[in-house]
Amino acid sequence: MKKVFFILFSFVLLTSEVLITNDQSEEASAHLKASYIYNFTKLIQWPEDYKKGSFVIGIVGSNGYLSNELFKMASSKTVDGQKFEIKILSSTADLPKIHIIYLSSDNSTQLSDVVNQLKGKSTLIITEKTGLAKQGSGINFVYLKNKMEMELNKPNIEKCNLKMASKILEMSIQVK
Repeated sequence: MKKVFFILFSFVLLTSEVLITNDQSEEASAHLKASYIYNFTKLIQWPEDYKKGSFVIGIVGSNGYLSNELFKMASSKTVDGQKFEIKILSSTADLPKIHIIYLSSDNSTQLSDVVNQLKGKSTLIITEKTGLAKQGSGINFVYLKNKMEMELNKPNIEKCNLKMASKILEMSIQVK
């Protein structure tokens, strides 16, 4: 089963260069990010108490294209029997129990607040602005030479009591 997910994840990574190089649109970028996020749900292991109820992905602020892509995903996919629930969060005050939180570049100034609020919780923080993996996020999408890349801060992910497949490490730029 893990081989199938690895193959799918690899396919997304291989096609990402084509998608972003040929079409720099936000819509294509959002589709690619949603694909990555879905694959993270398969390649990262959350603690047992996070395996009950819905698998919650929160998006801070308005990110229309990404929200649409994640809502499409949520309507047809599950992770280990959990249904996806996508929450659009207008602020980072009083964050709910959440598996993944996504901060777009427009909301990146809220990263330190999010990190502080989620301290001790098993929430993967994903961002999309240069330097944010060093400032507290676990995964950060960046563009290098017109190609979307993934920065990964392994210590930040481990602080959240999350375990990831080694394939994520192999496919990312590691930062500390």
